[in-house]
Amino acid sequence: MIRYHVRYHHLVPADWLRWVSSFANGARGLIYGRRLVLSYRQFQVVMLRGSVSAGIKMVSRLIQHLVVIVIASSLSTVPVCGQATMSGVNIDSTNTTLSAPLGTSTTKLGSTAFTANDFVARGSVSPMDYGCAGNGTTVDTTCFQNALTAAAGRYLDLGDHLYKISAVSSSSPVYVRGPHGGQGIYSSTCTSGLIAATTNLTLLTLPGGSVIDGLCIQMGSGNTSGVAIFMGTGSQGKVRDTQINTPYVGIDVTGNGTEQNVATVLDGNVVFDPMFAAFRIGVNSSGGNTVDTRVINNGVVGAPGNSATGLLLLDDGGSFTANNDIFQLNIGTKTFPSSGQVVNGFFSGILGDTSYTYDAVIDENGGVVNFFLADKSWVSSNLGQSFLIQQTGSGGGVSNITLHNQPIFLHGGSGSQIGLDIEGGEHIQVMGAIVCAETNAPNGVGIKLAAAASYVDFTGVKFGNCGGTLNAGYSIATGATDFTMTGGDFGNAVTTPISWTPSSNGADIATIGQNLGIDSATPTVASATTIAAPINGTVFISGTVSIQNITGGWSNRQMTLIALGGFNLVTGGAMNTKIATRAAVPQYGSITLTYSQGLKAWTHQ
Repeated sequence: MIRYHVRYHHLVPADWLRWVSSFANGARGLIYGRRLVLSYRQFQVVMLRGSVSAGIKMVSRLIQHLVVIVIASSLSTVPVCGQATMSGVNIDSTNTTLSAPLGTSTTKLGSTAFTANDFVARGSVSPMDYGCAGNGTTVDTTCFQNALTAAAGRYLDLGDHLYKISAVSSSSPVYVRGPHGGQGIYSSTCTSGLIAATTNLTLLTLPGGSVIDGLCIQMGSGNTSGVAIFMGTGSQGKVRDTQINTPYVGIDVTGNGTEQNVATVLDGNVVFDPMFAAFRIGVNSSGGNTVDTRVINNGVVGAPGNSATGLLLLDDGGSFTANNDIFQLNIGTKTFPSSGQVVNGFFSGILGDTSYTYDAVIDENGGVVNFFLADKSWVSSNLGQSFLIQQTGSGGGVSNITLHNQPIFLHGGSGSQIGLDIEGGEHIQVMGAIVCAETNAPNGVGIKLAAAASYVDFTGVKFGNCGGTLNAGYSIATGATDFTMTGGDFGNAVTTPISWTPSSNGADIATIGQNLGIDSATPTVASATTIAAPINGTVFISGTVSIQNITGGWSNRQMTLIALGGFNLVTGGAMNTKIATRAAVPQYGSITLTYSQGLKAWTHQ
């Protein structure tokens, strides 16, 4: 005994032909197990208990009303009454409700567990069925909200319509599906989807676990607040293949305090000219309780003079970003947790390109950035610094930062740019970075290290030739300490490899060695009572004047002096620069000195 429950409407021939075409190419037919569901704007069919003959008659009636329906399924067992079981789906003939989920997800719909496939099992809803005009000019807020409410746990199928609405929301997960009405990264026009009725709206508010697919959202211009898509607590939500034009914030993903938003995916979206941020993560959560957000394959572009941030991370425990293209904004990617918030994660792809101020910023506003790994990510600032690391808040911290195989490109600008600016933080590692300038930067610096930063390791950093010359490879502030600089290559596009004046008291702790362009070069210094030692590990000494003081020492620094004319090292010099014991160095002879912080003097064997 099989029967069919059908909801249908009279259709115009164009709709009928479109359904036929959809069925023919399988675009609207979705098969799960032994059930075929064909969903469209005004069409929904669910298989239920009844009679075969009645079903045949019903199909005949549908054809007469220009409705195409396809049911292709066989039942392994059909009980006489009660419930029928079909491929793990329980079918209740008394209330036409599909229950018993497919798959293994633990996402909740209200108090009922459901999975991603349940969106299909529950069918679809169209705002057109609730009286919406969908013409982009009539305000459809009320009918759209009614459709969104009815679509809880189901598809909200927008079709080829443009709905003008104010703020709408759902407390239950919903799958919002559009026909990809965006026009690409350089266009601000939606041909279908949603258009904001006024400015400064939080247009679409959904819980975590919701899915938005193929939507285009037109937020208007001049927004000073509001969000296009707000996704709150829940798990495994998705926003994909969606375009958002001129929002204040494009997409918010956030938990709420200690309530979590877990494993939300933002994939393949386009945000055009945001006012404040394209993607903002963790605005309402704390303690890293926006968890494992994945931001991948997205494109963001700003209009000239844009003042927004592409990706703003406020609270995210285990963020993962890859293959994004964030172009021509004020700031590309920024971490800025407030008190009680935490950011950590993995980053690759373009953090920012042709940005007006910074391509990437790691900072804190009283919160903690602890463990940030950027691997093969790209930064290329147009006017300001390419990458800034600092610690400006109170009570927070920035630590355990790793930049691995990081290209740092100075893209023209004022000629005074800084590729990587480390103003604060600790335990920072830069490995295998490549730094270069597109045009000559007479005051440009590849990497700057401020005195407030500590425990910084530069390993294998290479300064390449991209068409321009940097004034300095490294600019190290006096007072900077606890850093290493090894295995680097300064190439031929840097005027001064390392610009640094060590502290006069010799208290700096540093290791500098095995760097091409420094250890492979031997500068010449004229002998004098006091000489300033360059950074190089080997130095020629011309002349015969006795040397009593040598500046430029740091903890355990070793330096070899080679006499071109013969000189003496004599005692009696000033504290921190003196020679501990006398020595005579004959012409072409050499002596290796080691600076001792304990003795505050140079020693030799």
